[in-house]
Amino acid sequence: MVIRIPTQDYTHSITNINARFYNFEYIFKSTDVLYLDPSNEITQIPNWSVDFYLDDGHMSVAGNQCLADYIFRNVFEKSK
Repeated sequence: MVIRIPTQDYTHSITNINARFYNFEYIFKSTDVLYLDPSNEITQIPNWSVDFYLDDGHMSVAGNQCLADYIFRNVFEKSK
């Protein structure tokens, strides 16, 4: 499984611009690798860039919980 986690500056970063040019989902489509990109869902949550990250840029407890919930819904619930 590959999961693309948005960085705190996702909406303004070069990473977001590059994502428009490189379709990572397409790269993994012909493989057995599950590619997940929770960026659209996470960035719709109010204050996500503040609440989901620590000062050093790592995900906070709330950010990790959101990510874990996303993975659970998209991996484990769909495999039932």
